[in-house]
Amino acid sequence: MKIKIWTFIGVILVALGAMLFDWLLVKPEMIAVKKQENIVHISEEVSVPDFIVEMLDGGSLAMGDVREEIVLLNFWASWCVPCIRELPEMLELVERFDGRVALLTISIDDQLSDVKEFLQDLDNYNAPNTYWAWDRDKNISLNLFNTMRVPETIIINRERLMVKKIVGSVKWNSDVMIQLINNVLNNSPI
Repeated sequence: MKIKIWTFIGVILVALGAMLFDWLLVKPEMIAVKKQENIVHISEEVSVPDFIVEMLDGGSLAMGDVREEIVLLNFWASWCVPCIRELPEMLELVERFDGRVALLTISIDDQLSDVKEFLQDLDNYNAPNTYWAWDRDKNISLNLFNTMRVPETIIINRERLMVKKIVGSVKWNSDVMIQLINNVLNNSPI
């Protein structure tokens, strides 16, 4: 009986020691740095594959038809809460850059009706420099861009090279993101 009690006490002490060790080593700065890891630098800038996507209005759009200098290629879904939160900020960012930045959103929803229903309630849906598309069979999101979760946004420069990939949501109206877009526009180091 005493062995069981001492074993139990030993297990508890080891667990408490591990928690204390973890608590002492994990500093708030480390946590903050981890939260910024969703902005991924693409070490070897890769050309955007040529693709044609089905637009919500029934037409189609080739990536080569987008004429703005910078393209935010955003994969999203109407059921994705972080996607819904960041779309208005992305629209504001595009408006801020007055024709130099485009937003090409590609929904991965299973049903087109879900996408259209969601967009009816979105302000600025018909804003300039925005393109709304649907990846019916997920070929573009999964096969061309290896999108594993949404939201994911790829920043594409004027040479149509992918320069950054953002996995998860970010504050698009933050100074960090505005500076990032400015750097891409000015061919500055990013």
